[in-house]
Amino acid sequence: DFSIYPNPANDRLVVQPWKKDLSIVLIDQNGHKIPCSCSLTGELDVSNVSAGSYTVEIVNTGSGEVVRRHLVITR
Repeated sequence: DFSIYPNPANDRLVVQPWKKDLSIVLIDQNGHKIPCSCSLTGELDVSNVSAGSYTVEIVNTGSGEVVRRHLVITR
Protein backbone atom coordinates (compact mmCIF):
# COMPACT_ATOMS: atom_id res chain seq x y z
CA ASP A 1 0.00 0.00 0.00
CA PHE A 2 1.18 3.54 -0.74
CA SER A 3 0.85 6.87 1.01
CA ILE A 4 0.99 10.28 -0.63
CA TYR A 5 1.47 13.45 1.37
CA PRO A 6 0.93 16.28 1.96
CA ASN A 7 -2.62 16.37 0.68
CA PRO A 8 -3.52 19.05 -0.25
CA ALA A 9 -0.13 19.63 -1.89
CA ASN A 10 1.43 22.92 -2.91
CA ASP A 11 4.71 22.39 -4.74
CA ARG A 12 5.86 18.89 -3.81
CA LEU A 13 4.36 15.50 -3.13
CA VAL A 14 5.94 12.49 -1.43
CA VAL A 15 5.12 8.89 -2.34
CA GLN A 16 5.98 6.27 0.30
CA PRO A 17 7.26 3.63 0.19
CA TRP A 18 9.19 4.56 -2.95
CA LYS A 19 10.61 1.85 -5.24
CA LYS A 20 12.55 2.32 -8.45
CA ASP A 21 10.03 0.27 -10.44
CA LEU A 22 7.13 2.66 -9.79
CA SER A 23 5.58 4.89 -12.41
CA ILE A 24 3.57 7.97 -11.35
CA VAL A 25 0.92 9.72 -13.42
CA LEU A 26 -1.40 12.57 -12.42
CA ILE A 27 -4.84 12.47 -14.06
CA ASP A 28 -6.87 15.68 -14.15
CA GLN A 29 -10.65 15.90 -13.95
CA ASN A 30 -10.89 15.75 -17.76
CA GLY A 31 -8.96 12.48 -17.89
CA HIS A 32 -5.75 14.02 -19.24
CA LYS A 33 -2.62 12.26 -18.02
CA ILE A 34 0.30 14.34 -16.76
CA PRO A 35 3.51 12.27 -16.59
CA CYS A 36 5.64 12.91 -13.52
CA SER A 37 9.08 11.93 -12.42
CA CYS A 38 10.07 11.25 -8.84
CA SER A 39 13.41 11.71 -7.20
CA LEU A 40 15.17 8.69 -5.73
CA THR A 41 13.51 9.51 -2.40
CA GLY A 42 9.97 9.54 -3.81
CA GLU A 43 9.55 13.33 -3.99
CA LEU A 44 7.49 14.63 -6.87
CA ASP A 45 7.68 18.25 -8.04
CA VAL A 46 4.12 19.49 -8.70
CA SER A 47 4.98 23.21 -8.73
CA ASN A 48 4.23 23.41 -12.48
CA VAL A 49 0.85 21.64 -12.19
CA SER A 50 -2.27 23.81 -12.05
CA ALA A 51 -4.29 23.95 -8.84
CA GLY A 52 -7.19 21.50 -8.77
CA SER A 53 -8.25 17.93 -8.05
CA TYR A 54 -6.29 15.02 -9.49
CA THR A 55 -6.04 11.27 -9.33
CA VAL A 56 -2.54 10.00 -8.61
CA GLU A 57 -1.96 6.70 -10.40
CA ILE A 58 0.93 4.66 -9.00
CA VAL A 59 1.92 1.69 -11.16
CA ASN A 60 4.37 -0.97 -10.06
CA THR A 61 5.90 -1.89 -13.41
CA GLY A 62 7.30 -5.12 -11.96
CA SER A 63 4.09 -6.60 -10.58
CA GLY A 64 1.50 -4.65 -12.60
CA GLU A 65 -0.19 -3.44 -9.40
CA VAL A 66 -2.05 -0.13 -9.86
CA VAL A 67 -3.02 2.11 -6.93
CA ARG A 68 -5.03 5.32 -7.27
CA ARG A 69 -5.32 8.14 -4.73
CA HIS A 70 -7.18 11.45 -4.78
CA LEU A 71 -4.97 14.57 -4.61
CA VAL A 72 -5.73 18.27 -4.30
CA ILE A 73 -3.13 20.81 -5.44
CA THR A 74 -3.47 24.31 -4.00
CA ARG A 75 -1.60 27.54 -4.65
